Amino acid sequence: GFTRETPVEENPIQTTDDSVATGQQLFLANCTDCHGSEGTGEGPRLTGFDAPNADLTAAHVLDHSETQLHHWILEGIGGTMMPGFADDLTDEETWHLVNYVLSLHETASAP
Repeated sequence: GFTRETPVEENPIQTTDDSVATGQQLFLANCTDCHGSEGTGEGPRLTGFDAPNADLTAAHVLDHSETQLHHWILEGIGGTMMPGFADDLTDEETWHLVNYVLSLHETASAP
């Protein structure tokens, strides 16, 4: 498996339909309270808060590397409401989540 002591430079999990489906299941189980079921940042926990970065379908997500997204999921983002999930998710599960989040952009840009 993966260890946190050895940071990975790139995503070791290929972006396959199975990986994206696994990531979607993990997303629905762990992320919808804030990010909403579609990843648009309209989860019930953020009602009444100004949290534009919670929209995972926004272009800003693509400004960050897969490694950065992986780190944020595990460790959280300081100064924001984004908690870390290192106690809840394995590194491998987190990579599947990264693949799913990035797949939201492929779906959004499809004709």
